[in-house]
Amino acid sequence: FQFVCEIQVEITLLNDNGPYRVFDKVFHIVREETKLLTSVDLKYADPDIETRSKDIEFRSVTCNNGELFRNGKLVEYFTQDDLDNRRLIFQHNGTDQGKLSF
Repeated sequence: FQFVCEIQVEITLLNDNGPYRVFDKVFHIVREETKLLTSVDLKYADPDIETRSKDIEFRSVTCNNGELFRNGKLVEYFTQDDLDNRRLIFQHNGTDQGKLSF
């Protein structure tokens, strides 16, 4: 015997929305000083179900006029949770204007 049937499949996408920047702001710092980098300065949100702030990662951090530290150690990546909980310090050095990229 051979049975033939048609099966209907319905797919519901979950977690298909990308993160978005909540606001766009310039980060000001005094030359050769340090300053906290927090969620007041940089904030992304993700509308997907169950996305936590520690799931939003900023990677490949580079800067031409300073360095970013977490707990006294130079960072290569950080999370929105680090920003929310005020764990990041930016140390300015070099030129007056620069760019922090990730």
